[in-house]
Amino acid sequence: MGSNFSGENLFGQSTYCILNGANVDSCFPGCSTNADCQAFAGTDCETANSVDNPTVNISICTLPADAGTN
Repeated sequence: MGSNFSGENLFGQSTYCILNGANVDSCFPGCSTNADCQAFAGTDCETANSVDNPTVNISICTLPADAGTN
């Protein structure tokens, strides 16, 4: 669900697509813990909803919700 066509990035992680604030598909590496996001500086493992099934929660490496607000 929400996977891109290749299904994995170069680190072997699943990739998922979500709708961003501009209502456009954006794809991110999947994760289980923050450790899975170490290859992506400044990101944390956060819960999101996939594009193709918005009722299903997925976890992606993305900037923390409070990034840039300090």
